[in-house]
Amino acid sequence: MNDWLVAVGYLFLHPILYVAFIFAIVLGVTRSRRERNDFHVRVYDHFHELRYMLPTGMGIGVVASLLILLLGLEIPLEAIYLVGIVTFLLILTGKTSWLTAPFIFGTSYIILWILDAFSIEVPFIEGASLEELIGFAILSSLMMMAEGLLVLINGSKKTSPAFLKSRRGLRVGAHVSKRIWVIPMMVYIPNGLFELPFTWWPVLPFGSGQLLPVLVPFVLGFGFVVKSTLPEVKIKAKGNHLIWLGLFITTCAAGSILAPIVGLLSMISAIIIRLWLYMKWRTEEDEAVHYYSPSSKGIMILDILPGTPSEKMTLVKGEVITAVNGKNVQNEQEFYVALQKNRAYCKLQVLTTAGEPRFVQGALYEGDHHELGIIFVEQEKRWDESIVM
Repeated sequence: MNDWLVAVGYLFLHPILYVAFIFAIVLGVTRSRRERNDFHVRVYDHFHELRYMLPTGMGIGVVASLLILLLGLEIPLEAIYLVGIVTFLLILTGKTSWLTAPFIFGTSYIILWILDAFSIEVPFIEGASLEELIGFAILSSLMMMAEGLLVLINGSKKTSPAFLKSRRGLRVGAHVSKRIWVIPMMVYIPNGLFELPFTWWPVLPFGSGQLLPVLVPFVLGFGFVVKSTLPEVKIKAKGNHLIWLGLFITTCAAGSILAPIVGLLSMISAIIIRLWLYMKWRTEEDEAVHYYSPSSKGIMILDILPGTPSEKMTLVKGEVITAVNGKNVQNEQEFYVALQKNRAYCKLQVLTTAGEPRFVQGALYEGDHHELGIIFVEQEKRWDESIVM
């Protein structure tokens, strides 16, 4: 057991882990600046993206590692190197939407397939035989399903509000999801491909040979701007799409056991389908009616600042405040004027996201009147046209 614990510790020697860490910090700083520019307040701190980087990915990594062990999949060392290189290059673009499993693993697989098929020599990446790529093809398809699960589980959690400019030049609200995840996964490389770091390094017997377990941090990302509905609805639907894509590619990749060319075709298909989904999602959002826009029924809530009185009163994004202390309101100024009618207590009439009325009430304390923590859609703020996924 001690050997395994020490082996796990060597996860922290992998450079891509620190590259992902730095990238998550950069995403947080950039988002915080945009939020201050839009709302004069930072909605989430600089470490918001960092908090989502590991927890869910660790659980998925454990399950995937067990599947790989049970299936007895051997992963070529060259594949691990190339995945790290492709991941690093995609991180340099600064676009989380490019850190998708088909782009990272599919591209790596295609490169290795071409290197072997045409006997091309590249420094540090000698190329793996087509038979050795079978395990990598199945690993790649598992990572595609993992991506869908990550998007489904926490891609829509605590998204960042933003102001954008519509085609008609109107100021409208949106929610931005930018995520980067690290999935620590135990992969099994045929012993003898490289020297063991120490004599105590664990080696698993399997079949007629031995497999060397190596803990590797794989990185995935997701980026999307939701304009047409609640982020929970839209982004979870995207997660389901990606899970189905992963299941389809897994079925296809399993065929590489019979014919290596099937693995190549499955990876090419994964990239094409993922590109098609990306363009389809963006087109749908661009053509849809904006959900977060001024309402004739009252004031729409774009978001609620965490830890504020509004969060304690269970107000949520997408709801419309129609009355405050019995007085109908249509803009932010009327909202705060009505709020002053009772300095110790407030009662709000709200339309839920399902269009049903409900009442919200809560005690107010000194200073709360101007610090309720509500971001309204109709606020006079600048829009941001520079949000890039």
